[in-house]
Formats: sequence, C-alpha cells, structure tokens
Amino acid sequence: MWRTGRKVTRDADASVRPAPPRPVADPVDPLVARLCEIVAEVVGADSVAPAENFFETRSMDSMKSLRLVARARKAGIELSIADVFTHQSVAALATALRPEPEPETAPAARDSTRAMAEAIEETESLDHADTFAPMLCIRPSGGRPPVFCLHSGVGFALSYLPLARYIGPDHPVYGVQSPSVVGDAPLPDSIEANAAAYVDLIRQVRPEGPYHLLGWSFGGLLAYEIAVQLRAAGQQVGLLANLDAYPRTGAVDERDEQGSLAWLLEGIGHSRDEFGDRELTPADIVDALRRDGSALARMGERRMARMVDLMARHQILNTRYRPRGYDGDMHLFLADRSPWGEETDKERLWAPHTAGTVTAHHIDCAHDDMLSPGPLGEIGRAVAAQLERLHAESDRSRR
Repeated sequence: MWRTGRKVTRDADASVRPAPPRPVADPVDPLVARLCEIVAEVVGADSVAPAENFFETRSMDSMKSLRLVARARKAGIELSIADVFTHQSVAALATALRPEPEPETAPAARDSTRAMAEAIEETESLDHADTFAPMLCIRPSGGRPPVFCLHSGVGFALSYLPLARYIGPDHPVYGVQSPSVVGDAPLPDSIEANAAAYVDLIRQVRPEGPYHLLGWSFGGLLAYEIAVQLRAAGQQVGLLANLDAYPRTGAVDERDEQGSLAWLLEGIGHSRDEFGDRELTPADIVDALRRDGSALARMGERRMARMVDLMARHQILNTRYRPRGYDGDMHLFLADRSPWGEETDKERLWAPHTAGTVTAHHIDCAHDDMLSPGPLGEIGRAVAAQLERLHAESDRSRR
C-alpha cells in the first residue's frame, strides 16, 4: 500500500493515535470548503481542517486517493492522483489547482517616447539646435522650401527628428514647439489663435511661401489651421500632411490630470501601480525618468507640469474648434488600428471642409504608434515622394 509523509503506526488500540484537529473549512473559499467535504467523506470523518496533512492524520492511502480524485472530478474539480500525493492538505491542493497570477510587468515605453529621449541627446550635440526652443531647428541647410512639423498634444516636436532622414537633404526641417511648455507663455485660448502665433513664427524663418506643413495628432489640426490662415493671407501652401487628426466628433478624450499623468507614466515604461493609491504628480514622472537614466528627465519638473496643463487645455480647444474651408490638397495618414469614437471611415470626416483632394494613406498601426520606426518609414517615404512631385511641378511652372 502506498504511503507518503510520516509513517503512521497502525495499532489495534486507536486511543494511542493522536486526535486530529477538527477546525472547519474556510467558508469564504468555496473550493477549499468543497474539498474539505470530499476529503471528509472519503476518510469517514465529520470534518477536515484545510491545513492538516490527511496522510498523517486521516490515514489517506492509494485507494482512498482514487476515491478522492473520482469524487472531486464529479464535483467539477480537476484533480489527479499525483496532485493528492504531492499536495497533502486541502489548502495545498486548492493552491495548486488555482493558476498562478501572471507577474505584473511594466509596459514597454512607447517608440515616440524613446525617439523623443534620443532626440534630446541628439539636439544637445548639435550647434544649430536648441532642444527647448519654440522653433526647433532639426536641419537648417537646403535650398528648397522648409518642412515645418507641428507639435502634438504634448507640446514638443522632438519626436519628428527621425523624419528628417526620409526628407531630401535640399529641404530644411523645423519643429514648432509650444511656448507654453518650452517657455513661460500663457496657455493658448483657441486653435485659431495658437495657429496665428505659429504663422508669425514660421514666417520669421520663411517670409514667403510655398510652405510645407506636417502635424501628428493635435499637430494635424494646427497644421490644417495654419494652412487655412496662410492661404487667407495670399500665401502658397505646398504639402499639408495630416497624421491622424480629425475635426471634433463624438470622440472625447476623458483623461483628467491623473489620467494624463498615468498615460505619461505608461509611455515611459512604468505602471501606475508603482505609486500605490496616492495621487500622481509631475515630479513622479521626472523621478522615474531620472531613475531610468532617461534624457527626458532633462525636461525638468516645471516643463513636465506645464505639459500636463497644456494637454488638458488641448482637450478643451479640440471641442471648440470648427475648421474653416481649405481650398488646397491634403495628405491624410490614417492609423487604421485606431477608430475615431464610433467612426471607422475616418477620411470622410474632412470631406465637408476641404475643396481640394484629400489623399488617404492607410497605415497599419495605432494612433500612438504613428512615429514608431515602421509607420514613420511609410509616412516619411510618402512625404518625401510628394515633396519631390511638388518640386518638379514648381520647376515646370517656372519654365
């Protein structure tokens, strides 16, 4: 007869055997309670304690183990003989029968966040680039019209640095960054006023058109409004590239300040759970970046706090903005894995506002991943091809 655990002496006088403990099963745990009932039935006892070793105290053996397994399976509990001999108490059996929870892992940092950190290091090594200037000079050289890249909702244009690799070297490349984050300017009152200030900034670099404009997310709305204002001023707009930005619909970003800070934490590869139940602060983000040795920590707490304020303001401006008509063409890059609220046919959202042609480019990615290496490569090549076409058309018109 099989035995496990300590040897139990069988004596005709049962009084020499120590009396087993008789606490009842934990009524809060249904699995433990049911197993206690089944073990008690098999060994002929009134009750069995979850923690007691039923081989030592209840004379469990191979035949009783078979009956235990049969009755457990009949009750819907998947048990094996090996389980019974390996885990010799109800508590141990119940623990073994439950799958171990997956260990929590921190989310991977977003590619756009990594690109921004790399861009900070790169710009600090360039004589022509001021990392935290409102007009970030990504590439100053080139005899063709520059490409101006408008910041996204976070107010920085640093994530556009890898885009310059795809754009021909004859085109200078600039990133427009929010003075409300990189400086001490007040938060913008409207997208129209924000765009007007950026028109002035852009025309300081290039007084006359044509102007090439590109923007991702909130930057797409800015690029569109800048194009509208430049055309109203009689200026020529060449490329208008919109990376997955749309007029207001039923889609609303419902993140409050805590939601925005949690989203930023996730973006740098950390979990909200690391900070327990207390409220997050911008200092928490910066501290996490410093612990990681990330160049993003050089933003400092003040810029981080202003960035969170700007994100909240952008949510308000989004709901107020009503695009005016634009008489030019637009290249719309759609993140196919991200619907816009209930709208899946996103390209039609711009149809009421544009008199020109809207050329849709479908990118197989989510909205937050548009500046990741793969999607950015597709976007960069398409942008470069369109710039070449516009340059060739300009050459023909001058002949």
